[in-house]
Amino acid sequence: MRGPSFRPQRSAVMVLLVVNTVVFVLQSILQFYAEPIAFGRYAELFALSKDGIAKGYLWQLVTFQFMHAGPWHLIGNLLVIYFFGRAMEDTLGRNAFLKLYFSSGTIGGIVQLLFAWSVPKYFDLPVVG
Repeated sequence: MRGPSFRPQRSAVMVLLVVNTVVFVLQSILQFYAEPIAFGRYAELFALSKDGIAKGYLWQLVTFQFMHAGPWHLIGNLLVIYFFGRAMEDTLGRNAFLKLYFSSGTIGGIVQLLFAWSVPKYFDLPVVG
């Protein structure tokens, strides 16, 4: 029989806060130090766009969720994750919360792509966050 585990388990919310912040710092460093062409390539690979999906970059449905347009965009998202995510994780449990988090982001990305294909005049820009 296994005994109870007394190790503190990291909250999924805290992990998401750290990952979002680290990705933003890396994105900012790359944007500041890289040549515009190199940063454009990075955005082309990881920000969600209909052109990227058409090229087979399916990972964009996940990676765009961790990119942000600026520090205020990041702070706003972190606050929402912190306040609402804690309650959701407490209610659903860690694994169900993470499934909800990633499936919501992915479904939101798919809806964005549907709009980009059907109304390209208004929705044809790469999406982050």
